[in-house]
Amino acid sequence: MTNSRKLIFNTALLTAAAFIMRTVDVSFNVFITNRIGAAGIGLFQLTLTVYAMAVTFGCAGVRFGATRLNVDLLSRNPQASLRRPMLMCLGWALGVSTVIAIVLYTAAPTIAEHWLHDIRTLPSLRTLAFGLPMVSLTAAMTGYFTAVRTVYKSALAQGFEQLVKISFVVFFLQRMLPQGLEYAALGIVYGMVIGQAAVMLLSFLLLRQSRYIKRKGDGSPVPFRHLLRIAGPEAAGACARSVLLTTEHLLIPRGFEASGRSNEEAMRIYGVVQGMTLPVLLYPSAVLSSLSSLLVPEFSQLRVQRQQEKINESVTKVLKLALMYGVFAGGMFYAFAYPLSHVIYGNHDAAKYLQLLAPLVPIMYLDMSVDGMLKGLDQQKASMMYNIIDSAICVALVYILLPRIAIKGYIIVLFVSELYNFFFSIRRLLKVTQAPRPTLAQVINPILCVACAAVVPIGISRFIFPLMLTSVPGLVFAILLSIGIYLGTLRATGCVRSFSLRRL
Repeated sequence: MTNSRKLIFNTALLTAAAFIMRTVDVSFNVFITNRIGAAGIGLFQLTLTVYAMAVTFGCAGVRFGATRLNVDLLSRNPQASLRRPMLMCLGWALGVSTVIAIVLYTAAPTIAEHWLHDIRTLPSLRTLAFGLPMVSLTAAMTGYFTAVRTVYKSALAQGFEQLVKISFVVFFLQRMLPQGLEYAALGIVYGMVIGQAAVMLLSFLLLRQSRYIKRKGDGSPVPFRHLLRIAGPEAAGACARSVLLTTEHLLIPRGFEASGRSNEEAMRIYGVVQGMTLPVLLYPSAVLSSLSSLLVPEFSQLRVQRQQEKINESVTKVLKLALMYGVFAGGMFYAFAYPLSHVIYGNHDAAKYLQLLAPLVPIMYLDMSVDGMLKGLDQQKASMMYNIIDSAICVALVYILLPRIAIKGYIIVLFVSELYNFFFSIRRLLKVTQAPRPTLAQVINPILCVACAAVVPIGISRFIFPLMLTSVPGLVFAILLSIGIYLGTLRATGCVRSFSLRRL
């Protein structure tokens, strides 16, 4: 299989797995929301913001380092054994994550009382600390599977994790929910940690069967400084950004309260935006997040082999694809915001936020692809700098705007953050590759095409079948019809050729 076809195959495989996982996640999120309410989701999301920072410190560029280190070695010597490099990656992952887990467990009372201002989060934080080493080790093995292009193993492990996690979360929720929101959140955490243990064990079994691990190569050691040079900037940037991002999310509920909301209302608004709206907006990005992770080894190999022309061509294709896909997703969210919110959550709480943030979707999706290409081209230092500055700006804006204009201020923060990061990231990408800049027509044409694609199903629902968008089958039919019209108009306007359309 050629590299191009392998990339398409692996992207399709990861995308299918990611869509299944995100469908399960969104459906499961609906189940949890219905059981514990928006305030309970807000409390759980607040706990996860601190845990996300701990995971970032515990993983510290482990996945990216494992991917790049192994790709670079195989690009220079296709017969190399990857056993010793992976042992180094796993040792680093285990050592760093264990230290962070101990810190999280020890500091949990202080974090719950003084950071989160809610002592109910203490048991969940301490339980999550036990999962940190497992998450870090799994990240290293996932990076390895990406490097050697056996992503089906990652997909299999993710599916197994979801199955185990959901089963145990449902089990614990049924028994612990009557005791209050604190115990309901703890039940969800128990399921998460058990799922993390399951995926780590399965990933390890799959790793042992890999031919690159079994291979008897020259066994020459890889200097740790080489791993540190690759993953160091990624780890430093991720850690710094995580601190700022956690600070931002801790300030959000307090900012809502300072604007005149009660604690319960502040948690509800935070839960609607973070726990209900953003997961739906990011659901279709499974395609581009899968592509982004696979672009790292592809562009790294091209860079090592000095195939600059191929790099430029690939950058142009990826940007065009990501733009067309992002514009379509944003258009669908804007057109079907109220039906989507009603069908998914049974209410319209998330609808207005879906419409407000829909114009930002193409930027968010493009930025995912750009980030993957930059990391593959050894530009992680630049990416780190942009992310840190972006997060610092967000913290300042949240502190200034939310007490004054509440949710409007948060929407402004999201727009400023995404636009800043995307502008500097794509400028850097175009500078290091000399790829041509996207033209105005390449931006305008997909917008006009998605407008045509949305008008037809909305017209049908308004004048022929008024109840079409109130049910899951009707909404799915409307979106599928929009996809067909969108692809047809893209072809008719010359945005894509027939060959590209068949490949897509």
